[in-house]
Amino acid sequence: MRRKIFRILIPSVIILVFLIFVCVLIDAFSLFDSPFRKHYSATEAIGNFNKKEIEIYQLVSYFRQLKPSQKEISFSVNGSRFSLGIGEQDWAIDPKYPRIWGTDLKLNAAKTDTLIQFLGWNKDNIKDLQKKLESANCKNIMSEGSVVNITYRTDDICSFEYIIYDKPVSDSMTRVYKEAGIRLLRKNVKLAIPCIL
Repeated sequence: MRRKIFRILIPSVIILVFLIFVCVLIDAFSLFDSPFRKHYSATEAIGNFNKKEIEIYQLVSYFRQLKPSQKEISFSVNGSRFSLGIGEQDWAIDPKYPRIWGTDLKLNAAKTDTLIQFLGWNKDNIKDLQKKLESANCKNIMSEGSVVNITYRTDDICSFEYIIYDKPVSDSMTRVYKEAGIRLLRKNVKLAIPCIL
């Protein structure tokens, strides 16, 4: 009787372990949507904006003060490291003035020194931007002309972003946004959700 149970139990355990291994591999290589990956929603992005509105506006104000007038800046945090991109106005592509990028940077690195010197910044500006992004519970801030784009979160498919204008959106644009199903969180803040389909 015991032999019969072991003959059934051992292959069943082996098959179960194999199936768990395959599921872990599939999740690791993102071949399929996975219940183990975090997905975000517009509701979460709106909730974060409502909860962190003051911190978000403080971040925008500080960022606008730092940004050189004829340049565009992209800044993101990843733990104690950060990424910094510098481009021409409106992110124009100009071979004479190529975009400058630094990714996964440490504060005390030669590449960091080069980038902040180019901008006229210092290391305290980087620390302050990191703190303000974390305080706003956001991951990235980027300029595009007078508009500031703040990324709340990005998952496998969508990005949840606050588009912040320097002036309130006109009534006619508000109607256009409403008809298009675009959410205005405030008169000067639009929620954008670009997705890869």
